[in-house]
Amino acid sequence: MASIIAEFECDIFVSYRQNDNRSGWVTEFVRKLKEELAATIKDPISLYIDSNPDDGLLETHNVHKSLEGKLKCLVFMPILSQTYCDIRSFAWQHEFVEFNKLAKEDQFGREIKLSNGNVSSRIIPVRIHDLDAEDKAIIESELGCPLRSIEFIYKEPGVNRPLKPTDNKQDNLYKTEYQNQVNKVAIAVKDLIYSIKTPGSKIFLDSQKSEASILNESAESAIAVLPFANLTNDAAQEYFCDGITEEIINTLTSFASLRVIARTSAFAYKNKSQDLVEIGNRLGVNYILEGSIRKAGDKIRLNAGLVDLRHGTHIWNGKFDRDLTDIFLIQEEIAQSIASQLKILSHDKFSRPRTNNMEAFNLYLMGRDIVSKGKDGWPRISIEFFNKATQKDPKFASAHAAIALSAWVNAFEGQKAAQELVKSHAALALQIDNNNAEAHAAIALSKYYNEWKWAEAESEFIKALRINPWSVLSLHHFGTLLSNLGRCSDALRLLNRALTIDPLNTVINQTVGWCYFAMRDFERSRIQSQETLNIEPSNFLARIVLCFALIELKSYDEAKSLIASMPEDNLFAKACEVWLNASSGNIELARNITSEMLKKGMESPSCVAWMMIAINEIDEAFVWLNKALEKKDLMILSLPVFTWWDPIRNDARFHDVLMNTGLSEYLRTFSPLPF
Repeated sequence: MASIIAEFECDIFVSYRQNDNRSGWVTEFVRKLKEELAATIKDPISLYIDSNPDDGLLETHNVHKSLEGKLKCLVFMPILSQTYCDIRSFAWQHEFVEFNKLAKEDQFGREIKLSNGNVSSRIIPVRIHDLDAEDKAIIESELGCPLRSIEFIYKEPGVNRPLKPTDNKQDNLYKTEYQNQVNKVAIAVKDLIYSIKTPGSKIFLDSQKSEASILNESAESAIAVLPFANLTNDAAQEYFCDGITEEIINTLTSFASLRVIARTSAFAYKNKSQDLVEIGNRLGVNYILEGSIRKAGDKIRLNAGLVDLRHGTHIWNGKFDRDLTDIFLIQEEIAQSIASQLKILSHDKFSRPRTNNMEAFNLYLMGRDIVSKGKDGWPRISIEFFNKATQKDPKFASAHAAIALSAWVNAFEGQKAAQELVKSHAALALQIDNNNAEAHAAIALSKYYNEWKWAEAESEFIKALRINPWSVLSLHHFGTLLSNLGRCSDALRLLNRALTIDPLNTVINQTVGWCYFAMRDFERSRIQSQETLNIEPSNFLARIVLCFALIELKSYDEAKSLIASMPEDNLFAKACEVWLNASSGNIELARNITSEMLKKGMESPSCVAWMMIAINEIDEAFVWLNKALEKKDLMILSLPVFTWWDPIRNDARFHDVLMNTGLSEYLRTFSPLPF
């Protein structure tokens, strides 16, 4: 039977190792899948399986003539077992690798945009065993992204075998049912094939270029708004000038085709007499907006000028002498003028704080100023200002959302009352304005860091980013979540997008270093961490990531020198030191350091568990991992990907811990990002 697409030989190619069908598992699966496909897809679907494949062939051997044509299929379905990922085998070299190459080059590409907006691969892996870390790494290296598979695994302590139709899901640690998994495969095939038949389904992905580099290649429609100068002769009004600058930034982001540098990076040049061209080159923009503000009572004078850095000329100047109540109109007039100069499609739907009460707006700006400075106690102090703003205007959604975001910081530190504050004020903000991206972000942060409800956190992050695709807050924290859970290619997309508008944000730069470490690209992790330290030499987390990358690269002398520059009693610095000594063969010193740290009390049980693994105290490692579960220690979220957990991945207790975090279920059910 031919494919439903004329140029293709068949619709589905099932690839497997012959040993995995000795019990007839593959044959039975294919039979069940054909039945499910017939009940799921209106069109007749052709499925090819080589009933007698050769195994153990070397890559120098020729592909069977019968397979050369069959590989020209719409969907490739490898049966991933403990033996499939063998680079010497016929199935791996001449089926998996060959299809991956062919699919990237044909008219559809390997990645397909589904009708619901999600993106899926034409390779649908069916996994019948938990895989060794080495095998998983081989697959992900070939795919260039984390492994996403539909699992047919029966798991209980000491058992790791293919799921059978007769297995009771209540006895299976993964709680999966055979027929339901077959149905998932059929639906995945249906979504792919119907989307392939729809024009415009091909997704062009350049793995060698990040979104950051692509956008930076075109600075034509990119702008930085530098902090407006305070001409009020009153330092106490600095917060107002900074706040209006940030509001102008937010107003400009309403233009989808205009890339606007975020506050963190733009304000890095506050009160600095640096050449505008140098600033533009560093931020990747061709235009800079600068200006000044003078506020007197209920009057405001605002001057603004747009500079074209390529020619060093002012291409627009605006002067506004208005009542203070006109401030939102001034911002929108500035935005419209810039749009006209840059030939950007204009509109009248601008992002604004949505209050007509100037007292409330002024209090809101004061609170934002406290947040931006980040001094000790800032969450509590900022909440006081935001609360006063909501008292002046109870319908001020942005102020309610700001309370939720500030309260989340305290909730993150374990304050239960703060967690309730997050929920109540985020709900109030959304009740007033369901399109408030910051409120959705606050809920997402609470679901992620406090409640460990991963799917709900993802849903809220997606809502926030659909409303504001350039929200640095959501891009960063969603990217952090995905990188910890092993969805590193998705994480890098989000983080690189954040860096295109906030390139000097060291927190995001440092997280990209973590992401590369999670991907086991230790050299890029090293480079990225060093770049972060070039921006902020005191960034402690970047030093930690750099140290772990150096250890993995066996650059022990560099790692030792770096550790010497860290605080003496810091737990994470000591974890680096333990891993350094254990990795370089000095196990006794590693044990001594661990013993000394245990006497001083531990803030992160997960970190202690790493140290125990390094010194081969596996039972003790699980004791500390269970303590991490009880404490909801966030570092435990690195379980799915980070190298320090590799020695215990095949221990049944590891899977118990993973199950108790809720990560196992989430990782089996997530969908590709819808943007």
